[in-house]
Amino acid sequence: MPTGMPRADPDPGASKPLEFALAPYICTRPLLAMFQPLADYLEPRIGREVLLVTAPSLREFDRRARNGEYEIAMMSPQVARSAQMAAGYVPLLRVTNDLCGVLVVPEASNVRSVRDLAQRRIALPDRLTVTARLRRELLNAAGVDERSIVYPRTFQDSILLSMLRGEVDAMVMNSAVLCQIPPETRNMIRILGQTRHVAHVVFLARSTMTTEMRRAIRRGITEFFESTPEGERFSRQTGLLGVRPVTEAELKALDHYAPDHRRLLEGGASSRP
Repeated sequence: MPTGMPRADPDPGASKPLEFALAPYICTRPLLAMFQPLADYLEPRIGREVLLVTAPSLREFDRRARNGEYEIAMMSPQVARSAQMAAGYVPLLRVTNDLCGVLVVPEASNVRSVRDLAQRRIALPDRLTVTARLRRELLNAAGVDERSIVYPRTFQDSILLSMLRGEVDAMVMNSAVLCQIPPETRNMIRILGQTRHVAHVVFLARSTMTTEMRRAIRRGITEFFESTPEGERFSRQTGLLGVRPVTEAELKALDHYAPDHRRLLEGGASSRP
C-alpha cells in the first residue's frame, strides 16, 4: 500500500471479502466486468478484498436488498429507498447525473414518430425498473395501447438484440444502458424520444458496517470518479458521470413509489403485464 494512503480502521468482517452488489440491469458478465475497476480501486483503500456480486433478476435483487443481505450495493433510487426503509441501509452517494427512459427503434425501421408505434410491439424492461414506470408519459400520450407492450424476461442489452432481430418493433431502455452499448450496435438504432429525467442510482451500506468503513468506501468511490484515469474511462463507458451525497429530501421524494413497488414484488416472479 502506498505511504499515506487513507485506510479504514479494522472491521469485524475484515477477513472476508466485502460483497459489493450491483443491480442486474444488463447481463451478468459485462456488468461485473464494467464495475471491476471500481472494485480494484476500493480494495487497498478499505483493507479488504471487494467481491462484485449480483442476482439472477431484479426481483431477486430487490428481495435480497430488502432483507439486508448485501454489505454495500448500487441500486436504482426507488429500490434504494425501499431498502433503506425495510432494512435500515445507510445511503452513501448517488450518481450526479440523472437518467431517463429512451425510446429506440432499428435504424432501418419505417417508424418515424412515437405515434407510428400505435399498432407495433414495444418491449420494456422489468416492471420493477424506473424505466418501465416512466414509459407511461411517453407512450400513453401518443396513443400507444398497453396491449402492445411486452416485458421480456431478460436484461436490457438482451432486449435490444431481440429488437434488432425483429422480434419487437421498438423498446424503451435506460439512458445509461444506451451509453454502454458498443458503437457498432448504437449505429444500428435510432432514438425516437425520451421520458423526463429522474434521480440516478444510489450507493448504500448495511447499517451494521462501521462508520469508519462507510467513510472509507464513500471516500474511495468519490476519488475513483474525480481523480483517476480509470474513473474517467469508467464514466465514458457507463454514462455515470460522477457522485455526490444524496439528500434526505431526494429519498423522501421517492416514497410515492413504495406502495407500487411493494405490490410488484409481492406479485410473484412474472414480468408480464
